[in-house]
Amino acid sequence: MLIFYKTGRLRVVVSTANLLPIDWRDIENSVWVQDIPLRPSPIPHASKANDFPAAWTRILHSLNVAPALITMVKNGHTDLPISRLEDLRRKWDFSKVKIHLVPSLAGKHEGWPKVIQSGHVALMKAVRDSGARTPKGKELVLECQGSSIGTYSTQWVNEFYCSARGDSAEEWLDQPRSRRTKLPYPPIKILFPSDKTVKDSALGEQGGGTMFCRRSQWEGAKFPRNLFHDSRSKRGGVLMHSKMIIATFRDTGPSNKGKAPQSDSETEPESDDEVVEVDAQGREEDKVIGWAYVGSHNFTPSAWGTLSGSGFNPILNNTNFELGIVFPLRSAEELERVACWERPPRKYVLGKDEPWMQSESAFLQRNEVVLRLGLQSFGYLESIMVVSEL
Repeated sequence: MLIFYKTGRLRVVVSTANLLPIDWRDIENSVWVQDIPLRPSPIPHASKANDFPAAWTRILHSLNVAPALITMVKNGHTDLPISRLEDLRRKWDFSKVKIHLVPSLAGKHEGWPKVIQSGHVALMKAVRDSGARTPKGKELVLECQGSSIGTYSTQWVNEFYCSARGDSAEEWLDQPRSRRTKLPYPPIKILFPSDKTVKDSALGEQGGGTMFCRRSQWEGAKFPRNLFHDSRSKRGGVLMHSKMIIATFRDTGPSNKGKAPQSDSETEPESDDEVVEVDAQGREEDKVIGWAYVGSHNFTPSAWGTLSGSGFNPILNNTNFELGIVFPLRSAEELERVACWERPPRKYVLGKDEPWMQSESAFLQRNEVVLRLGLQSFGYLESIMVVSEL
């Protein structure tokens, strides 16, 4: 979101919320906001720039905002703060912006110049540019909080994990596919509210209308149920729609090296007490203990994309348009301030805990039937698709 003020100030907003009342009124979301000052005078256009405003301009071009802007100008809206997207970089000073944009652009992207601009490969570049690549001798631990669950495979989760470490996707694609499909799951915690957490929340089942997990996913033969942890907000009994990833480094020793949960009966190998600070650049002020992501991406292949092809000619397929930001974490205090959930998250007790499944909620199904009947009585049903978020 770009908000232009009459004073010349530009406010840039990246949010996990949809433009729906329930997202801003009833459930928890996260927002990154920064104000950008107007330059004293415009600077020349730099076609090869690769900074924050250049990335933002490229994203807006992919959403076809440029022709819409031209049409508005041609239709007499000459008082717009910008007449072309390139004005964003020319007119405003983004030098104080320290975060990195991570977009997912729906479609097929082929070749490194395009692949590195979208999905989890763009995440890899953002992690590197932030100075937060996983150091040698360290292991990356991920906590992935979201409102929708995907269909996971060890190949895709390790593919994502490779990018999250800041490792080149070229190295991943050059491995034999037979090996990639048989890797154990890496140390990832998938945070999603349990059925009990939703029912015990302030709004109960009514608040779970934007949380999506299907029975067919959960009961899949190879579904990583052992990676699931309960999602509980630090602000009490409110459900979280925030999409956030907290990534931390830990030492790899005899007790940790090579360990990853592989079956429902295994216990969780990692402990948050093992998180250590890592000096990324060799200077005290540059200590990095990990990184954080905030945005619209759920932890799903549809959001982050899937890789194919070869290291020489990679192909990334994205289903969704998404946008988020990445920034380094430099202390345990900063980490706790950023994370919106109770840490360490409680691991599901398999056989006792199950994720919330709104399709099995009698309350939500009953309200959907009432809504359908109401729409039908007014003749609207044929023109309106009822979705569970209503």
